[in-house]
Amino acid sequence: MAIFKYKARNNRGELQSGEISAESVSQAQEQISQAGVYITELSEKTISFNPMSFLVPKVKMDDLMVFNGQLETVFSVGIPLMRGLEFIREQTINPTLKSALGDILHDLAEGLEFSQAVGKHPHIFDSTYQSLLVAGEATGELENILAKISDIISAKMDNRAKINSAIFYPKLVLTFLVIIFFISVYVIIPKMQGFYKNLKIELPAITRIMLTISEILTSPGFIIIAILLFGLFFHFRKQFVDKYLLNIHTLFLKIPIIGTIILEAEVNSFCTVLSLLLQNGIGQLESLKILRGVLSNRKMVETIAYCEKVIAEGRSLSFGLKSTKVFPPLLSNFITIGEEAGDIEKILEKMAVYYKKRVNHSLDNFSKLIEPLLLFVIFGAVMGLALAVFMPMWQMSSAIKH
Repeated sequence: MAIFKYKARNNRGELQSGEISAESVSQAQEQISQAGVYITELSEKTISFNPMSFLVPKVKMDDLMVFNGQLETVFSVGIPLMRGLEFIREQTINPTLKSALGDILHDLAEGLEFSQAVGKHPHIFDSTYQSLLVAGEATGELENILAKISDIISAKMDNRAKINSAIFYPKLVLTFLVIIFFISVYVIIPKMQGFYKNLKIELPAITRIMLTISEILTSPGFIIIAILLFGLFFHFRKQFVDKYLLNIHTLFLKIPIIGTIILEAEVNSFCTVLSLLLQNGIGQLESLKILRGVLSNRKMVETIAYCEKVIAEGRSLSFGLKSTKVFPPLLSNFITIGEEAGDIEKILEKMAVYYKKRVNHSLDNFSKLIEPLLLFVIFGAVMGLALAVFMPMWQMSSAIKH
């Protein structure tokens, strides 16, 4: 997702500027226009590499959760917004969020709406957050909207914690295998290479393969080529992502176990956010445009874009979902029922609960399902290394005995 810089004028002719995250220029235009302003300039922000950027603290979900809870309290007790934000800013520890709140206070003093001021900080407040604030301001239900946003952030945090817990063991195993591989290729095999050459026997195939791999990976030519390829990839990474990310994300959805978890997590986000947007008076077409910034899988985002086109042509959301065959048939069928009953929001709410349970169940069982496979991989890697190193010695010992 790219970041776009823009300048626009409101209905009073006042100039506004800011940044917004979007998939494309057209989506950025749509999101900015939703704030009721006329765009005068719009361009993609060029992000240059800053070697010191890792020193700038990022705003984590925990920080955003605390801020949103404090903001909800400000509205519930009737404290004026600017005064409440000043209180929150004084208590905020994260310097990045604290600086953003200072900018928001300045923009509010200049006459901007709260949602417009927040929209200038897409690296902290995503398109969902911004759009829900717009809906809350339009309906006068900002306190309730903030409570719903807290629920969404809480659900994201819960899912992220479960995913991190589920992949901890696989990451540990992968790290272990990578360390074994590099020690073998750059330490063990080179040291054994001279010894093997002195043996007057034909080396086993597995040993010859390991020797060849070690010679290639330790050669200066390979190292130079690897550095050049890495540099080219880093320089052209955006073009690479734009061209191949859709195919990669489509492949992810087809991976056993992992693909199911990704699909169910995305469907849960789809149902939760769409239900919330529709309940707060945002139209179906506009809600789908917002949803494109919520989902992380490009294939799912492409499906949403197709559904927008279908709805604009006068057909239903369920028709679009069924046509693409990306979303589960169960969801499409229940949405059809909701459309016929005129209560799609309630159906989406129930489906969100269902898929949340599915995601939790899948994540809880992920480690149990993958453990046997990982143990087999570890055993195979260690056994392969042992055979490559010791088989020539066993052959030599056997030849001496005979």
